[in-house]
Amino acid sequence: MKRTKASLTSELRKAGIPIPKDASINDLEHRKKHWIPGDGFILRRFRATRGDREAAAILDKSKTYWVPNSDFAKNLLKTGIVFSLGRTPKPPTDAVFMDVPNDYGEEE
Repeated sequence: MKRTKASLTSELRKAGIPIPKDASINDLEHRKKHWIPGDGFILRRFRATRGDREAAAILDKSKTYWVPNSDFAKNLLKTGIVFSLGRTPKPPTDAVFMDVPNDYGEEE
């Protein structure tokens, strides 16, 4: 059954997941699949490279990132290349928004 934008928006709102203004059905389905209700993580890369060097190269150590509450965020923390500065429901204005990658979980 094909889901409508209105039904997805309603489900996400009930779960407390924010909806972007110009979100497509694919964007909403992505959030429904990967985001977990609750505050997102404010993350920062460790100065010294630890864990996965390729992943560390993607993250700028001078920037702060906001990642939605998700398995992606929790697994990123487990790598040891980032540490959490706290949790907030919305990204701070000075943080880079890092969404769950579209292909996350498909490589398994």
